[in-house]
Amino acid sequence: MTEQSIKNNIPKVSIGMPVYNGAKYIKQALDSLLAQTFKDFELIISDNSSSDNTESICRIYLLKDSRVKYYRQLENLGASKNFQFVLSKASGGYFMWAACDDLWDVNWVASMYQSLFLTNCSMAFGKIKHINELGIAIFHPA
Repeated sequence: MTEQSIKNNIPKVSIGMPVYNGAKYIKQALDSLLAQTFKDFELIISDNSSSDNTESICRIYLLKDSRVKYYRQLENLGASKNFQFVLSKASGGYFMWAACDDLWDVNWVASMYQSLFLTNCSMAFGKIKHINELGIAIFHPA
C-alpha cells in the first residue's frame, strides 16, 4: 500500500456482496467476513430491492463496522447490473466477490491476499466446502 493510499484510507481489498432477499443467511455471512484476520478491506453490499428483512439486517452492520458500505437499490436492477454496481463502488487494490449465503474461514482473505501479493499474480481462488443448512459438509458435483 502506498503512502498516498494510506492517507486516502483506500483499503487493500474490496469485497463486493450483491444481495437479493438474503435475510435467511446474511447475518452469518457478514459475521464471518467481518471476523477476518485480514482487516484492511471494505465490504460493499448492494441490496437489489429485497422484500425480506435484508435491509434492516444490513443497516445494523452498517452501524457496527465502518468497513461496511450499504446501498439499497430503489428497484430491482437484475442480477447482472447489481453485480456491476458493487464492482463500480470498489476502491481497493484487489477485489473479491462474496455471497450472502457463504461462510468464510477467518483466514480466507488473508490467504488469498498473501497468495496474490507473494506471487505477483492478479487472480487467486481457494478451496470451497459445500455445507447444508445445518453446517454439515455435503458433496457438490461442481
